[in-house]
Amino acid sequence: MAMTGVLRPGHAQIRVVELDSAVNFYRDVLGLVETGRDSAGRVYFKAWDERDHNSVVLRQADGPGIDHFAFKVRDPETLDRLERDLRDWGTPCEHVPEGEMLSTGRRLRFETPSGHLIELYAEKEAAPYPGQLQNPRPWTDAAEHGIAPIRMDHCLLYGPHVNEDLTLFTEVLGFYLTEYVTLPDGITRGMTIYGFDPSGNRFETFCGGLQSYPDQAPIA
Repeated sequence: MAMTGVLRPGHAQIRVVELDSAVNFYRDVLGLVETGRDSAGRVYFKAWDERDHNSVVLRQADGPGIDHFAFKVRDPETLDRLERDLRDWGTPCEHVPEGEMLSTGRRLRFETPSGHLIELYAEKEAAPYPGQLQNPRPWTDAAEHGIAPIRMDHCLLYGPHVNEDLTLFTEVLGFYLTEYVTLPDGITRGMTIYGFDPSGNRFETFCGGLQSYPDQAPIA
């Protein structure tokens, strides 16, 4: 299959009230791997089987929440093309320079109709665990503590103007709709557990889920 445009989820920058307790939780309870700290006080994590330097970034703040969610795109040329497409659609964009986040290239930031900040980037340094790229073991020492998820998979964002968000993601960014919720119990194919970090941010761990391809109709 050809991989073009937006490739996959990249990282989430999360606000936490007390950094030390949050670091202990994300490292020792969730089982993420700490990969660095920067001069702004942010702490970087990745899941043990991820190859890029980070997928979760913690920032101390007065209240919980998410600063932005980022997607990785195919290459710098794709990043430039998507900026043109976003501006043509009427979405203002902001450039974030390379190095503003550890091991991460330049980013493109924009606001969705629902009011969420989304970023796109093309380059991030790889940080695989030893042996990950050559006959890797199915389980490593890095996965021996906490929940130890294999990857950061998705982010659930609530807000107004959902249909406008849908148009932006499908017509401009090249996403396709896989599933939508029509019942109050939130139907889904995944086996899910929800919890809260020490700051009150809700997180989800799950096993299984929907396998979807672009030629399939979304399920409800």
